[in-house]
Amino acid sequence: CVVLILSLATPAGAVVGSPPRSLQQQVNALSEVKQLVLFPTDVAKELAVEKAKGPHTPLRYAVGQQVSLTPATDGTWEQLPDGRLWRARILSTGATDLNLAFTTFWLPEGATLHVMAESEDYYQGPYTAKDNTEQGQLWTPVVPGEAAVVELFVPLGAKEEPRLVLGQVGAGFLDLFHRQKSLSIPKAEACE
Repeated sequence: CVVLILSLATPAGAVVGSPPRSLQQQVNALSEVKQLVLFPTDVAKELAVEKAKGPHTPLRYAVGQQVSLTPATDGTWEQLPDGRLWRARILSTGATDLNLAFTTFWLPEGATLHVMAESEDYYQGPYTAKDNTEQGQLWTPVVPGEAAVVELFVPLGAKEEPRLVLGQVGAGFLDLFHRQKSLSIPKAEACE
């Protein structure tokens, strides 16, 4: 079970292709994009909870926080020469990493979605119409750091509007990217 969890943190687990529009062309400063501030993540407390649970319980790596973030009600839109760009920032102070659960996910042809770390050179995407599923959801791998950016690009002439609802954010406390050497990660015991 630890192998599965740790594989979520590797770039190989992410969809990595062309960079987001915000890295390819001139857009408004990220500081102008609205931010959803979640409850802070108390890493020491969550690690203590894991340690107290004992060796034969599933290993948690994040605390889930329910949200309801959509392009229609949250974040910031801006017009580009070739389409519209929507971005939203997400912060859980103290989190070692974040993963996102889009409980509604459907993109029209030509639209792209990227998820990136706000303060590190790391992104996932582009997610496209090819990633639409019958279940209509998308659960991303983890992104390093306590802050992430969701970026949606909708090209001119898109025949339909994207349907996107971020329903949950997992605020990590196990430092799956191993950036904080001082954290004491519980052993997996029987899973190893």
